Amino acid sequence: NQAKPILKFAFLILIPLLAAVILWTTGWHFNFSSPLFFVPIVALAIFVLMNSINYQDGMDGLAGSLTAVSFGGFAVVSFLLGNAIGLILSLAFLGAALGFLVLNLPPAKIFMGDSGAYTLGFFLALLVILFSQVNIAGPLLLAGFPLAEGIWTNCRRLMRGRSIFYGDRNHVYDRMLQAGISPWKTLVFLVMVQVALVAIGILMFL
Repeated sequence: NQAKPILKFAFLILIPLLAAVILWTTGWHFNFSSPLFFVPIVALAIFVLMNSINYQDGMDGLAGSLTAVSFGGFAVVSFLLGNAIGLILSLAFLGAALGFLVLNLPPAKIFMGDSGAYTLGFFLALLVILFSQVNIAGPLLLAGFPLAEGIWTNCRRLMRGRSIFYGDRNHVYDRMLQAGISPWKTLVFLVMVQVALVAIGILMFL
């Protein structure tokens, strides 16, 4: 069905734009921003993080584990800064990710799918936007490995003349699995990378 990718693309553009407009109208402003700056930048951030988490959902337990580490990091930062909204969002989605992981670790019995990955990515983006009002580098590090790999994946596909919406098997976890590393060792290694990035992100707020 040729209409399905077009419809998916339309929603992936419209939903971040709508969310950015709603955030602006409800008072989520950068100190130096106007709507003409805030809305496209925030929409882009939501779009990138939604897709970045979705990219990590190609391996059992990976998207849930990486986002759980990020939400845990944001919970720590929220507590340190006394940010009630951040703490509520962080703990809620930390709990959701951990509860899901019980049946999603290798070999998975349940799967996240696009809707789950996009939901986690969306709320992770909200936390990044919320704490970017304090500093920029910290929230990006708290998003961590999925954000970095997601940006690289988009750039890699565009440089090869491919659509960012057509999947491939060239993600970091794919390369590790193709090299003969077991799913559990791959998962543990990438979670350790995420923990290191998130720990540095937390230090940026101290």
